[in-house]
Amino acid sequence: MRDLCPHCGLQLVKPDGPPRAPILIASEFPGYREIIAGRPFADRAGQVLRQALVGSGLSYLECRVTNRWLHAKPERGRTKASQALYVAEADWHLARLLEEMEGRTAVLLLGSDVCEAIIGQPVMGVAGLKWKPPALLPKGIKLLMAGPNPAQVYQRAQTSGEFQMSIRKFATAWQKASQKK
Repeated sequence: MRDLCPHCGLQLVKPDGPPRAPILIASEFPGYREIIAGRPFADRAGQVLRQALVGSGLSYLECRVTNRWLHAKPERGRTKASQALYVAEADWHLARLLEEMEGRTAVLLLGSDVCEAIIGQPVMGVAGLKWKPPALLPKGIKLLMAGPNPAQVYQRAQTSGEFQMSIRKFATAWQKASQKK
């Protein structure tokens, strides 16, 4: 049975990975291949992410992964009614993301849409920096960082360095935080 968005009826791509994983990786929205597969990061961006994590000493299989939007990002609309529906839908998807953050120790935000929703800054202004979790986030998150969406790596070569650097910095910060326990 397919899960559908209660606002627009589009197929949802639910989070994947261990439900109690200490690390949550959240990107922007699922692409076509992810929608077909029914899971996040089931495309080339997922390959890029998995390779970067392994190269930094982290395992993708130990992370919970999701998106800020659980389906293809809708258009904002031109009428007041369609804009109001977009806002309601955006709030619903953000609430699902915040629920996924419950019980996590570390969160990695990948891409501007999710970064702006959580931190209020575009990703390239904050990539690789540690952030104090904003008040809207669940308690217990000790590490919050951001990086470019891995899909940008194969679309724009200049983003590759920023993405790799962000993953390395996140992995280093996570390893230090894990050793303190």
